[in-house]
Amino acid sequence: MVKASIARFAGAVARLPLYRRIAEAASLDDEVASLLLLADTDDRNPTLLFAAVHDYLLAESDWAASPGTSLTAHGQDPLADWYPSLRGQPTQVSDGSGDPWPHFRRVALDEPKVAETMATRGTQTNEVGRCATTVPALGFVQRDVNRPIGLVEVGASAGLNLRLDSYGYRWTREVRGSESGPSANASGRDGHDSVELLPGRPVMVESRWRAGRRPAVPTEMVAIGARMGIDRDPVDLSDTSAARWLIACQWPEQVERLERCRAAVREARSAAAAGETAPVRRGDLVDLVGPAVVALPDDSHPVVLATWVLTYLGPEGQRRFLAALDGVAASRDLTLVLQEEPSAAPGLDLPPRPDVRSVPGPTALCRIDWRDGRRGDAVRLADQHPHGTWAEWFA
Repeated sequence: MVKASIARFAGAVARLPLYRRIAEAASLDDEVASLLLLADTDDRNPTLLFAAVHDYLLAESDWAASPGTSLTAHGQDPLADWYPSLRGQPTQVSDGSGDPWPHFRRVALDEPKVAETMATRGTQTNEVGRCATTVPALGFVQRDVNRPIGLVEVGASAGLNLRLDSYGYRWTREVRGSESGPSANASGRDGHDSVELLPGRPVMVESRWRAGRRPAVPTEMVAIGARMGIDRDPVDLSDTSAARWLIACQWPEQVERLERCRAAVREARSAAAAGETAPVRRGDLVDLVGPAVVALPDDSHPVVLATWVLTYLGPEGQRRFLAALDGVAASRDLTLVLQEEPSAAPGLDLPPRPDVRSVPGPTALCRIDWRDGRRGDAVRLADQHPHGTWAEWFA
């Protein structure tokens, strides 16, 4: 069972030579695969094993350093030479110069810290890239209600996405047909190839748009009047090991994504030191979402944000979540903005694409409004990459 899940993971990372090679070998290795059995039954995902080893390598490095810094790995372990996240250089897997698998196997089986992490942690990500589609969606809402937004994020992790108005953004038209596949034309000189919002910020979030329709980027950042998060296991960024775990759960070959996460962590820690925090409450999101909405200031319009978290509730839990919002809507209007894969969220009854084409796989960006106590129909604003890397906009 666990070996099969690792084999599926190898297929999912087919374009990442390092993780593909390790996953293919681990799917054939009983000892390494059995490490997944140390994890909680709800989190026996291959990503946990890979993150545990990554965390071990990062533990003695300057993991929060500025982008472009070449990091010194734990004990100068030879495995670190294969990790772009630590060495700041491309992986060597595809050039025939060696094999990372023996080193990964040794660390996974011989280093007690890896087993300890597997038994005590769960995979925890805080994908800032999703803000690239959240911001235009919030722009639609604010245009309609003409009030500050009271933002409640469920599954908020460390609360990095609650700080979306602190980041800079660049949306670029995707150009297809190159030998390497889709690429971005970033010139933007004619005003049609790219659009920016708050450029020059320490954290820059970039996304491409597909199929000709530009995202409806607001002319200025949406006004967030209040914000709070809910998570079953919030990440305390003042805890060095907890903050590092967010980095470890990133894939080391996706250097741009990893550097963005590091920058967002640095920015959030600096803001917290200055007394600027976005509180994240510990607890069940279905139980707490209603009270969180009620607690927002009366002059704000509540927007509940869910990005790849309702999927894990299952169909019945998804229906309970909507029912909780139905209940609070009796006392105030609100909006739900969500990013979920429709096939994994049948309890949400998400609409098809406007062109009714069946395109399996993409995450759907949708909006549901409650007005005067009644729930409206869900509107599909875009299809997107799960991390916000690209989006095909419909609105």
